[in-house]
Amino acid sequence: MNKEQINKAFFEDLHQIQTNQINTSTLKDARKVILNLLLYVQSGAMGDEAPGKDEAVLNALKWLKNNQS
Repeated sequence: MNKEQINKAFFEDLHQIQTNQINTSTLKDARKVILNLLLYVQSGAMGDEAPGKDEAVLNALKWLKNNQS
């Protein structure tokens, strides 16, 4: 392999690794947001003063704002 082919292979591999890390991080964050919302919903406390409601909703809205596609 010449220098150009080595650089191309290296940067393509590096790009793929970074893409996988970003996707994994995004999935972990989404999973956390969804689980917090499910925990709130399953708690049965649906009133405005339900514990954890504000935090779960704010985290979900923040995640959606930061992860628009």
